Parts: sequence; structure tokens; C-alpha cells
Amino acid sequence: MKHGETDRPLGVLWLGEEAEELWGLARRPRIAWIESTERYGDAREIAERLGPDVIVLYRSPSDLTALETIPALRRQFPNIALLYLAGRESTRLGAEAAWHGADEVGSDEIAASPELWERALRRAQRRHRARTRLAIEQRRLKAEAITDSLTGAYNRRFFDAQLSREIGRSHRYSEPLSLLMLDLDHFKQINDNYGHQVGDRVLQEIVQVTRRTIRTSDLLARFGGEEFTLILPSTDPAGAAHLAERLLQRIARHAFPIEDGERKQGVTVSIGLAYYSGADEEISPETFVNVADRALYRAKQDGRNRLGLMSESGERSRSVEAEG
Repeated sequence: MKHGETDRPLGVLWLGEEAEELWGLARRPRIAWIESTERYGDAREIAERLGPDVIVLYRSPSDLTALETIPALRRQFPNIALLYLAGRESTRLGAEAAWHGADEVGSDEIAASPELWERALRRAQRRHRARTRLAIEQRRLKAEAITDSLTGAYNRRFFDAQLSREIGRSHRYSEPLSLLMLDLDHFKQINDNYGHQVGDRVLQEIVQVTRRTIRTSDLLARFGGEEFTLILPSTDPAGAAHLAERLLQRIARHAFPIEDGERKQGVTVSIGLAYYSGADEEISPETFVNVADRALYRAKQDGRNRLGLMSESGERSRSVEAEG
């Protein structure tokens, strides 16, 4: 918060019945302006045009109830503080208004006192800022709980949970599901020759290239070390193989920051593909991952920078080298 930000004059949008004292309050030195309307539809237009610091909901607008208006305002204008003034007898309604998202709740007596009025506006603004900071922190903690801190890909814990869900969904609707396992080729040599900072940057750019290649419905996770996994919902083996081959080519052509700030090509990956039809008996996540891992091992054995394929039963299949 900037110094003096809480002391600057406030812009106020008044929504609902007009109080007798309203326009006298507008002349207070700490109030920059007040706009008034009795309709929620008009309030939306005014708020979008003028960007008030606080919206004051006085009882109810003419076109919605108070408890309909508060969540609608909160969704539409999450960055504006909201003060609800209920009737003197509306204690229960005030509690419900706070639960629905009002930052400050008071009785309509506040409007009759300039001092109480200004204090209520400032409290609404402070509580709104505190609520916003808390929401940002909660989102940050949630993101940290499911993402890998180095690469920004999902972490192993989230992958395990999502793979189990996707297998269940695939079996329930008899839809295909594919799983790719990626491993960087000769990654130890990158760390040994150029240092771990370069190795970390290579991992980060592998994730960036992969994200530009996959669909929004696909899930990329860091499995561990230099291994990554891709869950491909509603994808048969042909579709998964096509995506894997494009990924092999794009990574092989990508210039990575290998030495002295210079970018060079030459980093490659090997990929293992496992497939579940969804129509047969439900496969366990552990078995599915093991099949993909064996397919990856096959790709490594056959020369790296290629795709190894396995059926859901574990039967060996071909290995496809990346085209130039």
C-alpha cells in the first residue's frame, strides 16, 4: 500500500434508495465524488466507467434483492470495496450480506453521521484490501502445493492424483487414454560439463517447448529429476505418437542456453508411450506408469531421441526415431 493511500478522497457509488443525507455527505473533504442510482444494471455501467473506490449498497436496488446484488457485485467488481447498509432491524440480513462478500456491514444510521460514514467507508476499504491479500496468498499456496518449483510443471503428487482420475474417467466412458514419459538424453553430461544452473535452465525450457506443443487438456508434470510425464485424455495411440514425434522434433531443433550465454541445438529427449483403451478392465496407475517406463527404456536402448511404444498389456512394439 502506498503512503497516504488510505487518506486520499474516495470515489463512491451509491446503489439503492437515496438517503436524505446523501448529497450532504458528498461535500465532505474526504469524498471525491458520489454517483447514485437505484438500479443494479445502471450501477454496473457507472462502476465500469468511473471505477469507484467503494460501492455502497443501501438496503436494496429496485431490480434485485440485496442478497442477489452483493455476490453479483463481488463477481463483477472484485477489486472494489463493498459497504452494505441495512435497516436498523436487519441484523440477520447484515450477517448474510457479510457471508456473501460485503467488506463492511452497518445500519442505515451510519448515513446520518458524517464521521461514522467516513469511518465505515475506510473500514470497508481496509477489509477489502486484507481480503484481497488473503485470496492472493491462498492462490499462491495452492499453486505451490501442486507445481514443481523449478520448472512450473505440475508436481509428482498432483500427477499421481490426476492419473488415477483420468483412468477412472477413461474406463467409465470407454474413452482412450495415453501416457507419455519423457527423459532427457545424456542430461548428466550437461550438468557435469556446464553446471547445474545450465541444467536447470534446460529443464525449464523443455517445459516451455512442451507447453507450446501440447493441448490445453493435456497435463504436463515433472516426474522426478529429468523425467516428465504427459497425460493425454481422449487420445488413441496414433494421436499420442503424432504429438510425441512433433515434440521430439521441436526439442531437437530448439536452441538451448548451453555455454557462455550462447544457444545451441543438440539437447534431445526419449519418449515412452503407453495406451489404455478404456474398454477393458481398469488398469492401475502403477501399471500404466510402468508400461510407459518400459517403452521409454526401449527408446533409450534403440538409440535415444526417439519414441518407444508399448501396448497396455506390456507387449513390445516399435521404436520411432525423430525425423530431422
